[in-house]
Amino acid sequence: MDFQDIIKIHKKPNTSIGIDVSKWQKDIDWKKVKEAGIDYAMIRLGTQKALDKESVIDEFFDKNIKEAKANNIKVGVYYFSYANDVNDAEEQAEWVIEQLKAYDLDLPISFDWECWKYYNEFNINLHELNEIGKAFLRKIEEAGYTGINYSSKNYLINVWELDEYGTWLAHYTDKTNYDKDFLMWQFTDKGKVPGITNNVDLNYYYE
Repeated sequence: MDFQDIIKIHKKPNTSIGIDVSKWQKDIDWKKVKEAGIDYAMIRLGTQKALDKESVIDEFFDKNIKEAKANNIKVGVYYFSYANDVNDAEEQAEWVIEQLKAYDLDLPISFDWECWKYYNEFNINLHELNEIGKAFLRKIEEAGYTGINYSSKNYLINVWELDEYGTWLAHYTDKTNYDKDFLMWQFTDKGKVPGITNNVDLNYYYE
């Protein structure tokens, strides 16, 4: 579906249309993104390099957040985690909070844990994984931010039990049948938006 058709059909008084971006979108023309009709952006702040490795800033984070805000696009951030215990998750949340001291956010901070193909290497059970997610998000909210958990429909149903926090649903379909509450919905990873040269994830945010 053409992006302008998405806006015409889905733009509502309580629904914002946004993107999530990282270094993979490279150099973005945020003025064109705003002119196209994008309301908000979830920007990757950083990532853990790998299991038991340090956190690193996304190389385009500073440029993305400054230029998005300069063009009156609301911003939130996400952090890609390989945390395998509660202490690791808490340290990562503290690192995220430290990096954000120079910035103002309009939207939540998202915990993004997608290490399923390496899961057996982590030596954790699903209860422990949920405790990891809770530890990260609890630290985020103790610092005065709103925390949300990002995951696909399948893992939200079968793994995650973080209902006390907001949900960012990933489900690539025209109409989701996910039956729990969610704050944001990532509905495609093949969005075409002026100002971005390659594909970008598109999202709805329900205010």
